[in-house]
Amino acid sequence: MQKIANEVLEVSVNENGSLLDSVKFKGEEYLWQGSEKSWKSKDIVIFPFVARLKDGWYTVDGKKYEMKIHGLARYNTFKAVENTGNSLTMRFESDEETKKQYPFDFRFDVKYTLEGSSLKIAYEVENTGDKEMFFGLGTHFGWIIDGEEGDGFCDVSGNYALIDTDAPIMQYEFDDDTHLVKGIKAAEFTNRIPLDKSTFRHDAVVMKNSAEKVTLIRRNGKKIVFDIGKVPVLAIWSNATAGRYACVEAWQGLPDYVDADRELKNKPMINALPSGKRFVYEVGVTF
Repeated sequence: MQKIANEVLEVSVNENGSLLDSVKFKGEEYLWQGSEKSWKSKDIVIFPFVARLKDGWYTVDGKKYEMKIHGLARYNTFKAVENTGNSLTMRFESDEETKKQYPFDFRFDVKYTLEGSSLKIAYEVENTGDKEMFFGLGTHFGWIIDGEEGDGFCDVSGNYALIDTDAPIMQYEFDDDTHLVKGIKAAEFTNRIPLDKSTFRHDAVVMKNSAEKVTLIRRNGKKIVFDIGKVPVLAIWSNATAGRYACVEAWQGLPDYVDADRELKNKPMINALPSGKRFVYEVGVTF
């Protein structure tokens, strides 16, 4: 476990997947700590694909590869290449095993930096190979919200996510059986999304993003502000029946469409990175 801290924040990062394990602000835990009854994870670093592939596989130049939901990073061990006490860089690099699932050479760094009451996380992808590389990327951290939970009930009413936009919300539609994208429509809600369990009866709320900031506001008035930049997709998710948490997910990419042809370069919203180039995406979390 790697740890960094300043006067108000204490952050722990697990080398397995470079996952946030604990985020304490002024001594209080803000990161969801997992539960077998709802979501046993706390965080997922999404790379190189967001969510599901159609039937769990895709092709590169016609050759078939298989990969689990949300990609490789979450299932692999990162190396701490620098820890200054208030900043940390974790690294995951391609090898012969990763190429069995994803045939590209890469270096993937996740950099955590504490600045006052803010946690900055920078995701840096470098194409270390000699051919163009295609990838997706995303965040999936879970945050504690207020409510009461017991056998067969979970009341988390009064918590909500506020999206910093006046534009109409456009929501991706998903097939309930495959969890793949089937289209996009005008959402039934505004930019104030209640975090009640009923909101997630069809799984995550996935939107075409038009904001650079999202604020999670708890019932007790405490807030977490997410600076997500010009990311194309925003998702809000929680278990539909249990768990006092909500995930704020910023996605550089989408799951497969129901009619996907599986060839990676044809995947909608896929990122193309030339040989020797880098892609950097940064998220800020302020308490």
